[in-house]
Amino acid sequence: MKDNKENYRKFKRYWRLFLTSRFDLDCSSWKKYLCFKNLMTEVDIVDYLLELDSELKASYNLYQSILYALQNKNYQLLENILNSDFKNVSKYLKTSVNTLEKSYNNSNMERYNNNCKLIKRIAFGVRNFRNFNASILIVTNYFRKPKEVTNFHSSPFNV
Repeated sequence: MKDNKENYRKFKRYWRLFLTSRFDLDCSSWKKYLCFKNLMTEVDIVDYLLELDSELKASYNLYQSILYALQNKNYQLLENILNSDFKNVSKYLKTSVNTLEKSYNNSNMERYNNNCKLIKRIAFGVRNFRNFNASILIVTNYFRKPKEVTNFHSSPFNV
């Protein structure tokens, strides 16, 4: 590809368009892009670059179908794609099902773990583990004041 400088520059400049979803590419606004002489849309650029290499086109279509299945959480479509194109991925299908079906992620645990590491870095050389543990609990909001309970039904006038 480096031998053909025109196409090399086009691929180098517009490689990010391959990573975006096909539905997110702009197909309505015509603009003048640097490496092209005519007015084009983002979809036209991707189509032009895909026509240059058939292997890239097949990979791009596979990537877009996997991306579509993941964005729509369509497990059946993802399973069909992975079983037809990838033979050794069947052992990972169960984890991909869990990812699509459940809305759980480990961002909260990562946040607490990062806070603990940060406190550990700041409090290097702390001799008392109880103080270190208390500082972690305070920062992560595990150590809170108990809320005051107000009873709205009792009044000083009720006897």
